[in-house]
Amino acid sequence: MTSHPRLKNAPTALQRLLSYVLLGSLFLATSSSLHAETEDSWDDEWGESESEGNFSINHRVETGFGSFIHNNNYVEEDNSLAEIRYRFDMANYWGETLGSLKADITADDVAGEMTVSLREAIIALPLAEKVDVRVGRQILTWGTGDLLFLNDLFPKDWVAFFSGRPMEYLKAPSDAVKISIFNTSANIDIVWTPIFNADEYLNGERFSFYNPLNGNLYGAPPKLSGLEPDEKFNNGELAIRLYQNINSQEWAIYGYRGFNKQPTAYNPSIMRPTFTKLQVLGASLRSPLAGGLFNTEFAWHYSLDDKEGLNPFTPNSQLRVLLAYEKEVISRLTASAQFYVENTLDYDALLSHSFNAEREAEEYRTLTTFRLSYRALQDKLMLSLFGYYSPSDKDHYWLPKVNYRLSDKVSFEFGGNFFGGDERYTFFGQLEDNSNIYARMRYDF
Repeated sequence: MTSHPRLKNAPTALQRLLSYVLLGSLFLATSSSLHAETEDSWDDEWGESESEGNFSINHRVETGFGSFIHNNNYVEEDNSLAEIRYRFDMANYWGETLGSLKADITADDVAGEMTVSLREAIIALPLAEKVDVRVGRQILTWGTGDLLFLNDLFPKDWVAFFSGRPMEYLKAPSDAVKISIFNTSANIDIVWTPIFNADEYLNGERFSFYNPLNGNLYGAPPKLSGLEPDEKFNNGELAIRLYQNINSQEWAIYGYRGFNKQPTAYNPSIMRPTFTKLQVLGASLRSPLAGGLFNTEFAWHYSLDDKEGLNPFTPNSQLRVLLAYEKEVISRLTASAQFYVENTLDYDALLSHSFNAEREAEEYRTLTTFRLSYRALQDKLMLSLFGYYSPSDKDHYWLPKVNYRLSDKVSFEFGGNFFGGDERYTFFGQLEDNSNIYARMRYDF
């Protein structure tokens, strides 16, 4: 299907963008007095001021608007992003115990709803001299990849990522217990998630995607809904990291036992996508090299529900390898590149049992990434370009971005998400109609 620019929506898109900027501007006009009143009330209740260091409270309001640049007949809305978001952050120390709360209130015009979401709600405290614990909803991440996740099996929000929301929202929260043990030989992180936390995956409402069951692109309604594992003790997730720094080199060993974070399997008996059991073992190394930073990472994704690769409805086990290098090539200009390989195991069994062998991914799927970042105007202006290109799939994804910080409180960002490929069933090729541009304004107070 050939895509054509959606010029007929340009006036509407411009009007909405201006309305979002106007609403944000009106908020700026009244926020100073609100901040002063809020600060005074909290100072009276807690007996502390923000400057004394124990208690902190911050607010943020952000408007964002994005529009598709191609005709996408598979989704109902013309816009990829249209929202106003209010963020509330609060933290306080009681001795060595930290309590932190972060919540968002979002008016989302694309989804047609207002939501209240808890992004963080934790208690962090020492259990012993070299043992710390964090309990509650929290953002978790590890690994060495730049927007490539081999051993990081914590939930991601791909809808936010493709929409042009702030990059921090790519990392979705986990309801977990994290124990950190510090030792001169090696440090250990243990994360237990009692109830499985899935990715915020594409469900067809905002973005379309390829459906391998019928060989066509898919968009809601109805939206895709994977059958999540039962909420019982045996279905909890366990992640472990052993790491240490030695002579400017950082090494780590990882382990994970849980489920695929997206419903990439299918149960034909109930006719629903499902989350398969997964075990991951991996390692990484980060080291200075030739004036830059080199990193490599390895992961073995072992499919516990299809150990021999005979089930065409279940993803096969894979070996994943990453090589990367980053360096400041000239003053304020940083460049980085990554080379990534996914080796699908039991590949012959996969092809022999597949319903559509010619559309299966290559046995060795290769992916390269490239990033350029430039800072100017005393770091108030940031220009960046990040791109994925797959030599095996012959598809690509580009993320240009311009961020300007008007002051310590006000910043603007303009960017885009541009997908393409030779085939509509490859990883990025399926998303071509979802290409979009966006603009955001943020105010912190």
